[in-house]
Amino acid sequence: MSTTLRITQVGSPIGRTEDQRATVRSLGLRRIRHTVLQPDRPEIRGMLRKVSHLVTFEEISAAEADAFRAEAQARRTPKAVPTGPRAKDVARAAWKGALAEKAAKAAKSAKAAPAAAADEDGVTASAEPVVEKAAKKVAKKTAAKKTAAKKAPAKKTAEKKTAEKKTAKKTAAKKTAAKKAPAKKAPAKKSTTKKSEG
Repeated sequence: MSTTLRITQVGSPIGRTEDQRATVRSLGLRRIRHTVLQPDRPEIRGMLRKVSHLVTFEEISAAEADAFRAEAQARRTPKAVPTGPRAKDVARAAWKGALAEKAAKAAKSAKAAPAAAADEDGVTASAEPVVEKAAKKVAKKTAAKKTAAKKAPAKKTAEKKTAEKKTAKKTAAKKTAAKKAPAKKAPAKKSTTKKSEG
């Protein structure tokens, strides 16, 4: 029974020779910490010897290889994502369903502990108020998010506009003043050489 090699890239081929880069790619490695399975054959062993400073490898059994392949396939399988004009509605319904499940679990836990849910009269509270409270809480949060999203692109207030106008006027005044002011000349240096009398 043939063995399989689990090969993992640990180094970058950047700055390496072209044939080393091509060898890493032909092994099926795309990035650092990427792991692939290859059959244990002489040509694969030769490739591994050529780029031994960039990869690590180990021999694994057929059962381990099958488990690795199944896990990799599970990671590659895309989750169903709704698309189209009603995609938001479908996603929202799924989200509300998850919230309803949470509320139902909370209700079950409230029923499981009736002594903790007793009110002042000693009457146990039903699970329905718990579900209603959770639904109200969610409704408040979504309403708050919607209003915040609407306010986000709000216009500048009048105070900000006036402050910006003032700063713009000041900078313009400074520029014109700098242009109009005459340039000051530096005082002439006295010569330090002594004139010979003669």
